[in-house]
Amino acid sequence: AANGVQIKAVIVNTSIASVATVTVNTQALFITIATSNTITNLDPNTYSKPFSVYLTDANGAPVTNKNIILSVYPLNYIKGELAFSSGAWRRDSTATTCVNEDGNRDGIMQVTEDDSRNVGLSPLLVNVTGAGNGDGVLTPGLPAFISPASITTDSTGLATFSLNYGEQYAPWLDFEIKARASVSGTESSKIYYFSAAGAASDFTNATLPPSGVTSPF
Repeated sequence: AANGVQIKAVIVNTSIASVATVTVNTQALFITIATSNTITNLDPNTYSKPFSVYLTDANGAPVTNKNIILSVYPLNYIKGELAFSSGAWRRDSTATTCVNEDGNRDGIMQVTEDDSRNVGLSPLLVNVTGAGNGDGVLTPGLPAFISPASITTDSTGLATFSLNYGEQYAPWLDFEIKARASVSGTESSKIYYFSAAGAASDFTNATLPPSGVTSPF
């Protein structure tokens, strides 16, 4: 509130004192992550999915020149095969969704994280099988990267980035993308869920299966 804080100064052992009123300004940040149905190639082996981030204040006005930190985490990995059906390569009925073994997201394998008896519930709210497969490594690892991982909003409050992953991982991963921004020590964040997809041209040729016809997991 305007003039909502009073500051009083007193000189010790005197009657001299002064009071000042000040206004403390805070700014709420709202983050929106947007995307389209476009997927391109970073190189012949890597898909690149473009995203936009909008940063606004409580009035919907753009917040300019603000740094946004991005991160990605593969929530689920999927086992199975692709079969050509109804004009496209799709996951067949044997596909099985498994939750990321790295439950605490620290990249270090704990005693129980690779245990096939560790059954969990996916953050995407679908029933999944055991969270561990007993192969001695954290599955699926982190087979994707965001570029750039730190972005700055322009004069319209907009910034862009891409999620990049190998073609063999489409459609076998579910990602969580997180955007974070801070103002006056208060952090705002937004999460966007994205399932790895491939270019339509790679999935509509009945005689030429896509790179991930068999799940890498």
